Amino acid sequence: MKFYYEKVLGGERKYYAIERPKKEYILPDILSKDEVAKMIKLTKNIKHKCLLAVLYSAGLRRSEAIKLKPNDIDSDRMLIKVRGGKGKKDRYVQLAKSTLELWSEYAEREKPEK
Repeated sequence: MKFYYEKVLGGERKYYAIERPKKEYILPDILSKDEVAKMIKLTKNIKHKCLLAVLYSAGLRRSEAIKLKPNDIDSDRMLIKVRGGKGKKDRYVQLAKSTLELWSEYAEREKPEK
């Protein structure tokens, strides 16, 4: 509208107090515990299975999980150190026993650097 009045019709430049429409907020779809367990169980690749387990059990974001290194997993204290998460902040999250077992199997087999 502003472009039409100012450029097309050649009117003077004015300020128009037009309210912006409210941003739509949609809740995400959430998987049940059974659905997540089934998804992890049906995954054949050990790396993908471990990644899914870490994402779900620790509540990590995808980018946080991708940045993980083997020395970020503290099996003695059952913690995962997340470096540079949201807001560039570091934090510790709980490590589930089942996820640690899966991680140990993956680490023995693949010897990952990241």
